[in-house]
Amino acid sequence: MKKTIACLLSVSLLTACTHPSQNRYGYQDVGQATVVEFGTVVSEHVVDITGQNTGLGAGIGAAGGAIGGAAIGRGAGSLGAMLAGAVIAGVAGAATEQALADRTGIEYVITMEEGETITLVQNYSQGDPSIKVGQRVMVQTSGMYQRVLPADGLPEKIKRPKSIKVTD
Repeated sequence: MKKTIACLLSVSLLTACTHPSQNRYGYQDVGQATVVEFGTVVSEHVVDITGQNTGLGAGIGAAGGAIGGAAIGRGAGSLGAMLAGAVIAGVAGAATEQALADRTGIEYVITMEEGETITLVQNYSQGDPSIKVGQRVMVQTSGMYQRVLPADGLPEKIKRPKSIKVTD
């Protein structure tokens, strides 16, 4: 039973570690059209992102601690050990979940083609391309989520797409 709870805690917390970034898309992003605007990076710097603590780590920790504490002693001693185990493991579970949810990001200040300046904080993952000050970028917007991507390889001029006329 203890191994099962430890396994559930590990899997739950580890699956919460992946966040969208330049090279990582969430399943909900696949097949969704995004609006793209272009701009130039004015500044960039590394920031700490405080992750969301769902309470799952505390709950699983408390349950595991209560089960482990219940195996100690008899009667009131067993109850006391169970409560102490639940509190201690619950606090440890919450701290572990928070540590796994916290991450590093980059805040970009971008002046868009239209002259508007925006800031955008983006998750950073090892292996993401580096975006530097003065670099041309595209800002993708899909619903509430925005992402900054390098636009160096994209053309600066293109011909207007040919239209298709429908006739009866």
